[in-house]
Amino acid sequence: MQAYLINRLQNSTEALASYRRAVELDPDNDEARFHLAGQLAHANDVLAALAQFESLRQKQGDTPAVLKGLAFCHRTMNQPEEARQLLEVVLKDNPRDGRALAERGRLAMEQESAEEGEKWLRQAAAIAPHESDIAYSLCQCLRRLGKNKEAEEVLAGLQKVDKDLAHMADLSRDIARTPHDPALRCEAGLLLIRNGLESEGLRWLESALAEDPRHAPTHLALADFYARAGDKEKAEQHRKMMKDKQ
Repeated sequence: MQAYLINRLQNSTEALASYRRAVELDPDNDEARFHLAGQLAHANDVLAALAQFESLRQKQGDTPAVLKGLAFCHRTMNQPEEARQLLEVVLKDNPRDGRALAERGRLAMEQESAEEGEKWLRQAAAIAPHESDIAYSLCQCLRRLGKNKEAEEVLAGLQKVDKDLAHMADLSRDIARTPHDPALRCEAGLLLIRNGLESEGLRWLESALAEDPRHAPTHLALADFYARAGDKEKAEQHRKMMKDKQ
């Protein structure tokens, strides 16, 4: 999910202040500037976000991430043609960019029709099924089209993610209190993987084994993950280790 879960677990006001300070201290820190631009956009300070994205564009050129940020700003500022042109550039070279497709869908909903928006948003949701902001936009679009049953199904998925977010926040606090508990780390890893954050989830599962190499639930979780990924060798390794440790 991609950064969605992680961003939701942060306090947005604190994050904005942190990135603003980071850019003040190191104006050449492009990563911090990009996150600052995103936080500003999230806080509806679109002009300030636009300035940050433009600064990045001057330095980095027309990268997909920067162009998507600029497109969001122009759409929000009711400048549809500018937004459309930017998204066309991204999608020409990256036709399966879920976020670009979603932004194109939002633009279509606002400027063209809900039917056109649905076309783009369905593509985005198929490519990035764990991105809750994409699912939320699709839900809005479906409601506008009167497809209420399907919209409710999408909404149920969003509510499940929100429940996972709340639980992940609790897990983070529990892990801070008992950092050597492999069960908590395993549970966090499974939750992250379930929501599309596979690399982060795998790190948590590996950290559980670092605490307890004999932790059978973690070996089972890793065996299942690698089996789904088609890595039969790793899956079998963890099944064997799980049996050996019992």
